[in-house]
Amino acid sequence: SFMNTKTKFSIFTSAVAVSGSAQEVCDAYEDACLFGSLDIKAAAAGAAKRAQMLLSGESVKTGTYNLLVPPAAACELLSVLAPVFSAANIIKGKSFLINFKPGSAAASEALSLRDDALLDYRAGSYSADSEGTPGSNKVLIEKGILKGFLSDRLSAAILGIRPSGNAVRHSFKSMPEPGPSNFYIQPGKRKAKEAMKRFSGIIVNSFMGLHTADPVSGNFSLGINGFMSSGGKIKGAVKEALASGNMEKLLENVREVCSDLKFYSNFGSPTIIISDIMLSGSKKQ
Repeated sequence: SFMNTKTKFSIFTSAVAVSGSAQEVCDAYEDACLFGSLDIKAAAAGAAKRAQMLLSGESVKTGTYNLLVPPAAACELLSVLAPVFSAANIIKGKSFLINFKPGSAAASEALSLRDDALLDYRAGSYSADSEGTPGSNKVLIEKGILKGFLSDRLSAAILGIRPSGNAVRHSFKSMPEPGPSNFYIQPGKRKAKEAMKRFSGIIVNSFMGLHTADPVSGNFSLGINGFMSSGGKIKGAVKEALASGNMEKLLENVREVCSDLKFYSNFGSPTIIISDIMLSGSKKQ
């Protein structure tokens, strides 16, 4: 017999900025397996600053924009993307990746995606999954090439592959199903601050409506707020904008991956830049 044990500490804070009848709320979340790794003051200060900046926000003109997505917002996207890599969902036809075979191009060359149950001091780490299969470090996408899926023993047997050690049971009453361990985008080399210096587009604060994304077709329509940047300079806040498109195309449009990898729960990402995302807004042309 075996037992996976770990500690986990987390904080959640909301900052409210008010000016007249206008009000904006920004959240911040941090978690860690070591209490000393939490920076509570920085999280609260960051949320307060963003809330204050968003007070003056306005919509955008409808068109295509580049998005600079910091780690927190990128991890929101990963939480929606993870089920797409479930071998069980591939078998059931509930993932747009059913159209792809391992070894085929499924994303931009800038993107490498991993699932690693063996990382030290991470929320999703374990020595063995819910079926007793040893946890492992798996490459799902390597420089844009699809390498594999997340599987439990049943889905692996159906596909004729080795189980990846990703069986999850949400309670003792539930059956095992594939799920992510530490699911993250492999960091690049350039610092996020360097990428921001010449960036023109929208720096995303958060996405809204992520639960509406369709893993089968890959289609999404998400509310976003953030900040307009031109040549690396903030020109104003953005709110009431709607980003629409397809997850398959989004993966192809990842232009750059920075070096600032950060985890939120069991999802991790550095800052990423995604090009040519369609935004709808109410601002006149």
